[in-house]
Amino acid sequence: MLFSKFNRIYIFGAHSRARTLAVYLTELYPDISIVAFLTDNTEENPTEINGVPVFDLGDDTRLADVEDIEDILHTDIPVFIGTRGVFHEQISEHLHALGFAKIYPVTVELDLQLRNDFLKCYFTKQGRNFDKIDDFAGEADNDVAEEAEHAGKGGNAAVYVAKSIFDKDLTVLYEPASYEKEIQV
Repeated sequence: MLFSKFNRIYIFGAHSRARTLAVYLTELYPDISIVAFLTDNTEENPTEINGVPVFDLGDDTRLADVEDIEDILHTDIPVFIGTRGVFHEQISEHLHALGFAKIYPVTVELDLQLRNDFLKCYFTKQGRNFDKIDDFAGEADNDVAEEAEHAGKGGNAAVYVAKSIFDKDLTVLYEPASYEKEIQV
């Protein structure tokens, strides 16, 4: 995976997404060192997270007296953006302007992959299986259902999705997964 080729990284962000990313990475890739968390907003951010410094690239007194930002921040270290996706383009532009070249937005797909890998690792350490609902698929994939049955994982599983006459129409077409069953309420 992408992270295995790095040993030092920055994480852009200092709130829940960035902190969660840090937990995933330190568990899954123990050789990775998070050098600092980076921010550039007016939100109140801590000065450190679990002993790792947080630098405000927009207005940080620790950076204000530095003639060359590279004296503190090394622009050759990759930056992983751990914020909401709507901010990724703006943050990437700001980081490019500061001289950073290796910028990796953490997309929804990448976050999902990291979360699943983390949970699998977490459950394994507890001596438990990390089973996903797809492992118990129903009619849509009989091969998977047979494998799940054969592996002792039981039969079909379902998530029930409640619908009401008062629901508004969706603005984006949604295709339910094979294990999602609609019920009228």
